[in-house]
Amino acid sequence: MVDNGALQRCDTDFTNCSFIVAVSDYANYKLKVADNFYLLEIDNQLFSYNISSGTLSFAIFTIANGTHITVAASDSSMVYFGQGNTLYQFPADGTSVATVLTSETDDIQIVTPSVSNVIYQVGVNGSGKEVKSIPKTGGTAISLAAATSDNDIVLMEVNNTYIYYNIRNMAVNQGQMSIIPILACS
Repeated sequence: MVDNGALQRCDTDFTNCSFIVAVSDYANYKLKVADNFYLLEIDNQLFSYNISSGTLSFAIFTIANGTHITVAASDSSMVYFGQGNTLYQFPADGTSVATVLTSETDDIQIVTPSVSNVIYQVGVNGSGKEVKSIPKTGGTAISLAAATSDNDIVLMEVNNTYIYYNIRNMAVNQGQMSIIPILACS
């Protein structure tokens, strides 16, 4: 809870509140990254919050003014997110700052971890161009699926060794959209 310029932790009935950190602008819950950790955005910085101890990590990442990050995703040990054309990762417990996993020419739009890779979608101006995969340990990203110039690709889900995506044909009459059924590849 944010009250009087401070993020506080309170009992379920909003009693016994304790100070966590001063907040000058806002605090926002982003994601439960592991059983015992939440990802919080506080004044344009990302932090890992330890639920059991009620402690906040140091700032893991600073979001540049006027920008945003993609919806973060976690495999319970690491957290992954994109900002602009860069894919980042950091430990869920917040013990180190975010590091670059890979950079792309186009914007990172959607990020989701699989068993051993991070699957992500890149595109421009909200339109998906390609779904890619990179090992969680880094290395070279590979293309899993790509849209043609008249199409938009949308990453739907990652389930074990399969990814599911839609391809929308954008070159149809105004007000209409053609959707190819959900496809899967491994």
